[in-house]
Amino acid sequence: MADATGEHPRRFGVAALMQATEGVHFPVSREKLVLERGEREVEFRHGHTEKLRVILLRCGDCEGFASFEDLLSQIEDLA
Repeated sequence: MADATGEHPRRFGVAALMQATEGVHFPVSREKLVLERGEREVEFRHGHTEKLRVILLRCGDCEGFASFEDLLSQIEDLA
């Protein structure tokens, strides 16, 4: 939702990941998520922004994600 200036507020943490994956239908493979949403910027840790693709590719054992909660649990220590 835009603020009074018409800008979208910057989100971080879970909210940033939710915004980056909005509209994704789970379960989803890591490959599909990288292709569809990999270029989206995620500020998972406050003050540290990177592309979702970079975070997902660091998760070497991640084949796919059953739900948003599964995605979050698998990448929360990688971001």
